[in-house]
Amino acid sequence: VEIPNYLLDGKITYKKFSSFPYASYSSGTPCVIVNMYFYSSNIINLKELSIKRIAYCLSQLIKYCENKNIQIDEFDFNNFVDLSNSLQKEADENGKVRNNRTINNILKNIIYFYEFVGKTIFNDNDYVKIILKADINQLNFSNNKNVGDNNTYYSHPALVANNPARTRNPISKENINKIYDNIANLYQSSFGQERLKVL
Repeated sequence: VEIPNYLLDGKITYKKFSSFPYASYSSGTPCVIVNMYFYSSNIINLKELSIKRIAYCLSQLIKYCENKNIQIDEFDFNNFVDLSNSLQKEADENGKVRNNRTINNILKNIIYFYEFVGKTIFNDNDYVKIILKADINQLNFSNNKNVGDNNTYYSHPALVANNPARTRNPISKENINKIYDNIANLYQSSFGQERLKVL
């Protein structure tokens, strides 16, 4: 797929993709505003895999709006909270539910989409704050007073707590003891044996 990217010296420069997402309802009708977002400068310059991930996140929004029989531009704070709850309960065919990081990724991409909608369609920079009641926060770096836009992020009550980090030992204690017991069999040289003990 070749998609127009920018105009330079009177020539259109194209960006090539092996495939590019297309947003539609279950009937096959295109979801115009989501497709506009895919072609926006916010998205078009990302890597192909990142664009596919965003497409997956926004497909959850389209599915929700279709099930609730509402238009994309009617989606509001209450719908956002309801969608968050649905994503937390929904399980795949194996009964496995999404982890919190995946849920937050979906919700954040929906916020970014509505930021685009607000600025592009409604010419409203506060659309996300007003409609979804999302707050814009800035990361506070004590040694850096010039915090730019890249250090801002959205917070929202519908976002879920991150899963606690899991720590794992790559080798179980039982297997470590087996290695110790067999060091003499694994290496004949004393250097090799000492090296394996250190490892």
